[in-house]
Amino acid sequence: MPTNVATHLIANRDILPFNDPSIRRATMLGLDRHCFINMLSEGKAFIAGAMMPLPNSNSGMPADMLEPLPGYAGELGARQAEARAIQLAPWDVWLVSPWLDK
Repeated sequence: MPTNVATHLIANRDILPFNDPSIRRATMLGLDRHCFINMLSEGKAFIAGAMMPLPNSNSGMPADMLEPLPGYAGELGARQAEARAIQLAPWDVWLVSPWLDK
């Protein structure tokens, strides 16, 4: 049954680690939105942008507007792999360090 309730996941972007835009992007990519929404709504809700989702509202964002946003389209595994790469990027200098090869 559709309701007029929106659920948001909000992070404080002024403090670590979310003050880093790449970490915020990795979080958006890595989140399994379908699982998150199904868990909260017992499978009765739809993914939306910032408004009540279509088809229950005329103010929701259509799929073609949601798909270009990070985390809303593509295969979950590929998005999570990109998120991992973003999160590990600052450690690359250590992972390829010459002393680790000895």
